[in-house]
Amino acid sequence: MLKRIKMFFAMLAALMLIAAPAMASGEPIRVSTFEQLEKEAGYNDITRTIVLTDNIKETTKYLVINGTLTLDLDGHTLDITPTTDNYAINVTFNSHLIIKNAGTLKTTTKLLYVFTGAALTISDGTFLGPIDIRDKSQTTITGGAFSVDPWEYLKDEYESKKETDGLYHVRRKTEEKPSIKFEQKELTLPKGETKEITATISGVTEDMVFGVRPSSSSPEVVEVKSFSYGYDSATITVYGQNVGESVLTATLTYGDKTTSADCIITVSGSSPTPP
Repeated sequence: MLKRIKMFFAMLAALMLIAAPAMASGEPIRVSTFEQLEKEAGYNDITRTIVLTDNIKETTKYLVINGTLTLDLDGHTLDITPTTDNYAINVTFNSHLIIKNAGTLKTTTKLLYVFTGAALTISDGTFLGPIDIRDKSQTTITGGAFSVDPWEYLKDEYESKKETDGLYHVRRKTEEKPSIKFEQKELTLPKGETKEITATISGVTEDMVFGVRPSSSSPEVVEVKSFSYGYDSATITVYGQNVGESVLTATLTYGDKTTSADCIITVSGSSPTPP
């Protein structure tokens, strides 16, 4: 009897090793069909990596993610459109789906649903279809291109921008440096006349201490009469004193840094006297 019991447990252990060799070894599980993917994604409380080795298309079922699963698209396309009113991919409570390595997830209906208590991490890839994430606090999207703007799921340091391909691309925000530039780089001003010149300011925020100071390289030719500025522009009034050329410089100061822009002003002979 004892011998039979020992044989039973030995056979059971062998079956378990046969059923899940990849999970036991920690090696990536490679799949090429939806049936394989569905089976491997359904295991609970198991951390594993699934690599697509081919494009997969499913037109009947939807995919359920249990446990912690890294889905390595490896440049392939996973196309799922279930016949029922379900999302193509569903991440269940206490599970974590990690998507990486380019590739495309697509559907003709609803793409991805992440339940409350589940986590989602996306580093890249193309996502064609609506996404609904219940627990934003466990969501990390650092890259990828989306047909539906994912802005509400992004951390503060990331942004999404629509590009020429019609998709919203996610990237880390780059801090815009303050800058100033004249709308015209060169202009002619008749002697004896005044003119308002506008310079555009960008990258300045309301909590930033900044200032604008105009100057003329030849004050005897072009005189700065007055100026004003705000967060988005500066207006400088100049007067043409004598025929010649002068460089008008607008210097933007913010903190201990400065940047500037130039406009070349040519003062011509006096305006013709009206008849």
